[in-house]
Amino acid sequence: AGDSPAHRALALRAAREGLVLLQNPNQILPLDGRGTLAVIGPNANASMNLLSGYHGTPPPDLLRSPLQELEARWRGGRVVYAVGCNASGAATAALDEAVDLAKTADVVVLGLGLCGDNYGGGPPKEDATCFSIDEAESVDRTSLKLPGAQEALFSKIWALGKPVAVFLVSAGAVDASFAKGKAALLLAGYGGEFGGVAVADALLGAANPGGALTATMLPDAGLPPFRDMAMRPSAASPGRTYRFLDERRVAPLWRFGFGLSYAAFAVSLAGPTRVPRHASTRFSVVVRNVGKVPGDVVVTCFVAAVGRPDAPLRELFDFARVRDLAPAASTNVTMELHPRSLSLVDEDGVRSTTAGAYDVACSAGRVADTEDIRLTVD
Repeated sequence: AGDSPAHRALALRAAREGLVLLQNPNQILPLDGRGTLAVIGPNANASMNLLSGYHGTPPPDLLRSPLQELEARWRGGRVVYAVGCNASGAATAALDEAVDLAKTADVVVLGLGLCGDNYGGGPPKEDATCFSIDEAESVDRTSLKLPGAQEALFSKIWALGKPVAVFLVSAGAVDASFAKGKAALLLAGYGGEFGGVAVADALLGAANPGGALTATMLPDAGLPPFRDMAMRPSAASPGRTYRFLDERRVAPLWRFGFGLSYAAFAVSLAGPTRVPRHASTRFSVVVRNVGKVPGDVVVTCFVAAVGRPDAPLRELFDFARVRDLAPAASTNVTMELHPRSLSLVDEDGVRSTTAGAYDVACSAGRVADTEDIRLTVD
């Protein structure tokens, strides 16, 4: 029990596979390890915060921050560090000091995000920049915006015209529109005892991120009213979740299931076009790596009722993670559509499957999509 080589390997795998690459303009990532690297931000040197809440105590040799890992592995130049600002609270002179430091660098990595309740008892047991808790049991946020001066820090760094990569530490949703279309953006979650290693691995290309979003990322202004619990769109709400969100009213930043890779993938779909109402149906998805490096990708398959305004816009019916697919290689994934995914619950709470037309489509990271199969259900 406890610490063992097998448990360490599993913790590292979980930390790596939990990373989601949201954007990578101009292929900023992976970093080439040359020149001067500026590592800046309240989560850049985080260690305890990577554990978040309800954690055990990892061995002291494991808990290393992304900054420590980058310093140890940056071979072609030097690494400089500034905190820039705390995770919460007002801006300080440290912000301008960080900007001045970034001016000396060839590339900048920003560690931003939230502070989870890691029960460290306050600084120095917790990371000094996490002097308040942003998300935890009994702690509600009133905004998806990054707290404190973090967006201001990003804006000032971005204005320098340097290549910038951001990793976000959080569990709950964050409005990352401040970086949309600008910096490389890696969603890091709370990576646990190997969180710092995993972030550095991804930034340096030692591991290829292949995770996918488990929820649609929305701008803060697009949130439905908190007291409106209806899933479907209404006069007051654009709808909730990928199943009902009216994207004409609120454009998501990144959709549920989205995730990039340093590789690239193509997908195709084959399956029946007519099935009995109460039978399960299997579809075959061929995934091919059309990139230059091995990589993972999450394949998601959706079904949508045709001509049914009372039905969800789409419904996830199966998914799978394809791991370590080599360049030019392909693999076949079987996805199963169960009758429940074709059913609806009426106002009396009765669930039933309705005959009719349905569209089935699958996606690799919500980036490469298959053509629809029009399925007739008898």
